[in-house]
This record gives sequence, C-alpha cells and structure tokens, in this order.
Amino acid sequence: MPPLFRKYSGFAALLAVGWLAGRQVWPRLENSAGSTETAGVSPPAGALEERSDAGNTAKPADGKVDPVAAARAVRTETGEHALRDAARRMALAPPPALADFLALATDSETVRAALLEDAVRWAYYRNPAAGLAQFSALPESPAAEAIVNKALRFFPPKDLPTVLAWYEKLPAGRLRLAALAEITPVLARRDFAKAAALTAALPQGDEAAKQTRRDRMKQLLVGGRGMQTLAVMEKKLEAFPPEEKEFLRGAIQGAQFRNLANNSPEDAVTFLTGLPPDEYADRGAVLFQEWAERDPIHAAREIDRVPEAMRTEALYSGFAAAWTEGNVGMASQWVDGLPAGRWREAATRGLVRGLTKDYPAEALTWAATITDPVERAESLRALFSQAAVEKRSALLLSLESTPLQPEEKEAARKSLSP
Repeated sequence: MPPLFRKYSGFAALLAVGWLAGRQVWPRLENSAGSTETAGVSPPAGALEERSDAGNTAKPADGKVDPVAAARAVRTETGEHALRDAARRMALAPPPALADFLALATDSETVRAALLEDAVRWAYYRNPAAGLAQFSALPESPAAEAIVNKALRFFPPKDLPTVLAWYEKLPAGRLRLAALAEITPVLARRDFAKAAALTAALPQGDEAAKQTRRDRMKQLLVGGRGMQTLAVMEKKLEAFPPEEKEFLRGAIQGAQFRNLANNSPEDAVTFLTGLPPDEYADRGAVLFQEWAERDPIHAAREIDRVPEAMRTEALYSGFAAAWTEGNVGMASQWVDGLPAGRWREAATRGLVRGLTKDYPAEALTWAATITDPVERAESLRALFSQAAVEKRSALLLSLESTPLQPEEKEAARKSLSP
C-alpha cells in the first residue's frame, strides 16, 4: 500500500462513516417548513425569515402569508418548535394572520394563549411596527394588558416616536391605559409637557377604579430621575384641576428630593430649606437617617448647620439609631458629645433602639440616663420587650446595677415578653 494512501486511509474512513450517519440523522432534524434546529435549541436571530419560504407552506404564489396553509403544514410537522416558529412568522404579517393561524393550528386554548403572547412579544422585539400592529389587534382583556406591559416595560428610548404614534391611534380602553403606563416614565424624561398632557387627558369620574388608574399615572409622571426644576415643571401642569396640581406639586418635590438625597445630600438639605418649614421637617429626618448609613461623620457635621425648623427629635433619634447599626462605638461617642438637652435625649433614645438587638446591656445603661421619666419608662419597656430570649438573663443582672428606682426595675421586668 502506498505510504500516502496509508497516511490518509483512516481519515477517509472517518469521513465515510460520518456521511452515512448524517444521512440517517438529517431527515429527523429537517421538517417540512425547512427547519434545521435541534430539539430544545432556539433558532438564531433572522433564521425565521430565511426559512419562511422553505417548503412553500406559508406563502402562496402571490407572496402573501397564508395562515390556512401554514396551519395545515404545522399539524404535520414533528419539530419541537415548529408551532412556535410558525406563529412567530405569522406575527410579522399584518393582522389577522396570527389569530387565524392560531385558531386553525391548535385546539388547546392554553397553548393558543401562550403562543399568542410569545409571538407578539417576539415580533415587537424583531420589528417594532409589526409588534405594535399585533398589540392593536389584541382583544381587551387582562391577558392582553399583561402582554403589552411586558413587551413595552423596557422599550428603548429610540422607539419612543414609533410607540407614541401607535398609542395615539389606540381607542380608549384598558389596553390604552396599559400602554400609557409604560410610555409615561420614558416620555416624562424627554418631554414632560407632552407626558403631563397625556396624563391630564385621562378620564375623570367618581368611579374608584378610574380615579385609581389616573392617580397611578400621575405618580408615574413624576417618578423619573433627572427632571427639570420644580418651577419649570409646575408651569406644565396647567391642564390639571387645582386639587391635582397640588398633588403633583408634592409628588414632584418628593421625586426631586429623593434624587438629591441619593446623589448629593448637601444639596438635598439646601432644597429642603427652600420649602415651608412644615413641609421639610419630616423629610429632613429621613434624609439624615439615610445619610447616616452612607457617610455618618460627614452627616454629623451637617446636623449642626441645619435650620432650627429642621431640628426635630425624629431627626436626632433616627440618625443615632441608623449610625448605631453601622458603628456602635462612634455613634455612642457622638451622642455622648452632645450637650444636655432635648436633642441629646432624642439621640439617646435612638441609640437605645439601635443597641437593643445586639447589645441590650449597653442599651440599658444608656436608657437609664434619659432624664424624662415618661420617655425613660417607654425606652425601658421597648428594650425589655424586644430583647432576644438568650440575652434576657444577662439583661436582668445588668438591671440590678443600674441607678433606676425599684418601681422602674419592676416595670422593666414585667415588660419581658413571654
């Protein structure tokens, strides 16, 4: 045998075996629509269009989609994804091709509903105009609303003109409301006046459900980030009745405040001081409590600079409690350094709350320093009722060494939850 033949004879035999095996396997992987996918593997993007003419089952001679032929063909196919792929092809055609196909292709209502959702969502991601046309053809139902919500929930901003033009042609109804819920946050960040006008145009009435939907849209309108100034936005709310403008004004303030609190707490303090005192006191407490979780030392310095109207017991107690969860030692030093008075008392109560779970004995020591007898009794009651079971024995021993009055000690003991 020539050397060259001996060298490649094994390789040739392997090719021959592979060719024979392929002749046996390939027919099972190929269906009458021309699909070559294996079971459990989705086709690559674009593959459906490339295969749509194979077998000539979906398009007659004039090139139009034929749901009847497609349904007849798919009932004879054995591929795992044949029905799904055919439904997706129908979804790229104008309605009612998809609905007609599904009615003929399967007798199962459950399968039909699942295929409908998959096909119209797939069509939107593949071709937004085709998908939106399918949305318009959906009958009013909770299932249809869910399909629209899921498909549009993360639509890219570049699709906004197309989606908005489609929305404005939708008839009034729950499907239109479902679409608006997904459009509003994206539109509000780009054209707040337009978003406000769409929300203001929603029907009003005494019906609770109708008003609830309208209120939800108002929240979505102002819930975005990176918004314009309050003054600029307020000028674009003229289409709303007076009571709703007041509601939106508060919601806009809240959204702007949250944005600043997350990115620049110092600017959030400045923002709050521009509001009437009765509006910013509670928000100030929330701001410093969250600030304590990220940068408590900086926040502690800023507390000394806030306006008097922002200084509340809730601010000091909430700040101390939040700081304690992050650093017990530094929080205790801060409280210990406060001058005697109302704010130190409030901070001490917050410190006690923060210490209760992990350091109940230390919490007891601080609770005993609260000068107001009513507040001291309340802190002791909360401490003993919330103390962990495994730490109660040590807590009772610590109680005996505190300078509390006998009646206070007895009341504390009774506070132990069973």
